Amino acid sequence: MRTEKKSRLDRFKKAAKEVGADTSDDALDQVMDKLELTRKPEADEKKDDK
Repeated sequence: MRTEKKSRLDRFKKAAKEVGADTSDDALDQVMDKLELTRKPEADEKKDDK
């Protein structure tokens, strides 16, 4: 399983490079700061319906 995770990470990094994504160490932090990570009420309603 460890090698599967590593190969998945390697594929992700390769794809990110190919599309010109920012791969700097603080790029993820910058993106996460912009995201609203609170759960929306309608998401809870849909979960209850299943």
